[in-house]
Amino acid sequence: MAAAFSRLTSAACFALLSTTVFAAPSDPSATFKQYCYTCHGKARMGGLNLQEVATRGAVGADFQHWQKVAAALEAGQMPPARMPQPTAAERQHAVDWIRTSLSAYIQKHQGDPGRVSPRRLTSAEYAYAIRDLTGLDLKFEGDLASDAAGGEGFTNFGDVQFMQEANLERFLEGARRVAGHAIVGAGPLSFYEDPGRSAFELSAIRRIQRIYEQHGFRAISGEGGKPFGLDIYRKAFYAAWAHRHRRGALEELAAREHVSPRFVRHIWTAMNEKGTAHPGSEVVRRFWELPAPEAGEAAVRAACVEIEKFIFDWPRWLFAAGDAAAGGAGDERALVIHRDAIAASASHRFRVNIRARSGNRAQVYLNVLSVNAEAKDKPMLLWRDAQVRTRNADRLLGPPQPLLRLLDTETVSRLGAAPRGFTTGVGVTSFEIALPGGAIAAELDITAALDPQYSGDAVLRTTLSDRPEATRGAPVWALIANPANAGYQRWNQAVLAFASRFPQVSHGEAAPSDKDPIPAPFDNTYNQPERDRYHIQVKYYRTDRFLSEKILDDATRAELDAAWSDLLASFDYHDAILRFVAEKHGYALAGKTIATIDTATLPANMRAYVAPLQEEWQRVQAAQKAARPGHVAGALALAEAAWRRPLTAAEQ
Repeated sequence: MAAAFSRLTSAACFALLSTTVFAAPSDPSATFKQYCYTCHGKARMGGLNLQEVATRGAVGADFQHWQKVAAALEAGQMPPARMPQPTAAERQHAVDWIRTSLSAYIQKHQGDPGRVSPRRLTSAEYAYAIRDLTGLDLKFEGDLASDAAGGEGFTNFGDVQFMQEANLERFLEGARRVAGHAIVGAGPLSFYEDPGRSAFELSAIRRIQRIYEQHGFRAISGEGGKPFGLDIYRKAFYAAWAHRHRRGALEELAAREHVSPRFVRHIWTAMNEKGTAHPGSEVVRRFWELPAPEAGEAAVRAACVEIEKFIFDWPRWLFAAGDAAAGGAGDERALVIHRDAIAASASHRFRVNIRARSGNRAQVYLNVLSVNAEAKDKPMLLWRDAQVRTRNADRLLGPPQPLLRLLDTETVSRLGAAPRGFTTGVGVTSFEIALPGGAIAAELDITAALDPQYSGDAVLRTTLSDRPEATRGAPVWALIANPANAGYQRWNQAVLAFASRFPQVSHGEAAPSDKDPIPAPFDNTYNQPERDRYHIQVKYYRTDRFLSEKILDDATRAELDAAWSDLLASFDYHDAILRFVAEKHGYALAGKTIATIDTATLPANMRAYVAPLQEEWQRVQAAQKAARPGHVAGALALAEAAWRRPLTAAEQ
């Protein structure tokens, strides 16, 4: 208790001591009047009227004069030796008063810079501020007036900054340039490097592509499309395996693997579905046969890579994928499984170009492979109506000839010379064609059809080539099966289910290439007028359902939806499709647009296309309208960031 009281007393004494030390001495004006005003009054000797300075009271405004007075008194320089001198106590009293008054003024006005001349941003500061606020370097420096420098060499000194009408006009023009780069769409207020209406479209494309690249994946595709993001499957399978062995929740394991939690949950769900048919059943089987934890992490990850390879390789095997497309060569097909891509027919007319490999001899390879793992029948193909046209380097040589005329006796005997053609089973059948003199290549037209005696449930992947490797170059390929057969229909559904669960690509590009699928009713045939019209007038096609539903989180999905809304609102996308549909159905629009047309009055076959098109247009317009309050908030936030303070109610 005594110790505590002692500490309290000591603290109180220290506080009193502090108060005494910083208390200002009494006013020494009598000392100044007696010893200083004679010379430093109206006479202003040395340029100082101390009498006038002292009457102003506050020492802060004249601190330079007071510092000189205190220094002269302390040094004994004033009063001069020939003049009456104050006592030592009087001299010290005056010095203490000056020093204490200056210290008190400093403490009272600490942090106050005093008078500051109004200043504006320099041209460089303006350009930097725009870059910081918008993320764009708009190169303003050359468009704004140069700034003068003050005596200290600084251009941001308010006393030397002038604002003429020309300067103001240039700053306002800069602001208009910034506004021209604003993106006001279905998302938050943003800015893009290019200005104007075209920037609205380009910005949307850039945002879509960024999301696709950051979150999507693609195996090798047509026209030289490069693969990316392919490790997503192996990571997801490993996370699902770890979850199976109780190593954590799916979301936690997905975070460890740096893969989408939504995608990991999709894989886990697919692995636990019952009744999955081939080829999806092969993925499920391999997952449940992954090594036990005792085998070690490396062994499990290696097995997950093998599952991933199967997912990507199986469609390529189905399509007999050729050399990777590059530089206009190779297999340029999209290689994406969808309903039209795996549609089979009971017969197919092939046309294949073959070149002489040795002298005037050209080899032909017919490769038939059963792709329905659950088929029970052993089918036969009937090859008929085979015609060959030969050519040299410049032109075709004569009319088509029956294939049998160009085969030797041994080959005819082996294949059979029946009028209806020859038959082959599953496997590779090859034969040699003797080209006439001067011919270096030939064009073979031949029909392959299921033998009626063996229609069954088989699905035959059939390729024609002039090389043993049927999948080299750009293969001539078709699926031959009986579309009405229940076995084929089960196979078709199983393959589509496999593609929906384990796609080779998470999305299609926003602007399809000329080999990618485009929507009905446009003709998908390569290099046809309808397809060319689509690429020129419509340009875009959204096919990212798997990415949106199975990979993206809610925030990124909303960002992607906003970007697509902006893209479709950036030009007359919906009206371009409407005009095409109307022309295709012979319907006169008579000035109607997608906004004004009454779909209830349309013919049923046309309404099937126009009604969903109008609904999409309405969703796009609604998204643009719903974002407007956010744009106002974004503009206010931009102003606060520019002014570096909250806006007042009046300013808002």
